[in-house]
Amino acid sequence: MRNYLDMQIGDRYNYNVSIVWRPFRDVPIGGETHMGPAVPDTAYVDSSWIAMPYDTEFTRHHVEGLIADELDAIGVNLASANEVPREETEEQIAGHINAAINKTVDDAVGTIVKMTIEKTIEKAQAAVNQQVDSVVPGSNPGDKTGISDIIMDEVLAELKDDPAFIEDASLELSEQITGYMQEVAREEVHAVIAGEVDVLASGITDQCVSNVDAVEEAKDEVLDYVFSRIDISRARMTLSLWDKNW
Repeated sequence: MRNYLDMQIGDRYNYNVSIVWRPFRDVPIGGETHMGPAVPDTAYVDSSWIAMPYDTEFTRHHVEGLIADELDAIGVNLASANEVPREETEEQIAGHINAAINKTVDDAVGTIVKMTIEKTIEKAQAAVNQQVDSVVPGSNPGDKTGISDIIMDEVLAELKDDPAFIEDASLELSEQITGYMQEVAREEVHAVIAGEVDVLASGITDQCVSNVDAVEEAKDEVLDYVFSRIDISRARMTLSLWDKNW
């Protein structure tokens, strides 16, 4: 990217490129990279969303399925809002919203870790291939007839006979990382949204106390809110430009 920008921009401009990935909105979990010097106040700045290499079906429909029980429970609470104390209804609804967020965060973390671990294993296998190629004479890459290919075929055959060798290691690592990241992500998300859930619970209770027909709309509002907290497949890229003479 640096080579490309140097060719396109030439010697006239300084630039800074930053890419920030936050799979949980406004939460400092994810990754980022920066290229270039500090950006002055006079710089021209533009941002856009770019796709992350996560082939995931984490859609609104998927989240709706994850939290269906919580949405149904919210519907029951709202339908009987005129029959129980207002504070109790709001507390119940807020509890279900928080539970829905936890379920969604846990599932998102599981998806991210699974795909990351799989990529790591793929890279490790490629690295082994490269090491074998570098130390074994007579390798013939590309046609599967070289010594390194024969060795790797033997290794993979052994792994197939004893799949636990790789499966157990990756499973244990994946479970440990997933459990830790789920706990951290839940804490961070709830720290960011502190107070928002109570406001949402109070608002949808207001809507439904005098209008039972608004229950489904309230459930959709909760679903929209929970889904809005997750953004696995996008990152924010920002390009800043400024004249070198400034």
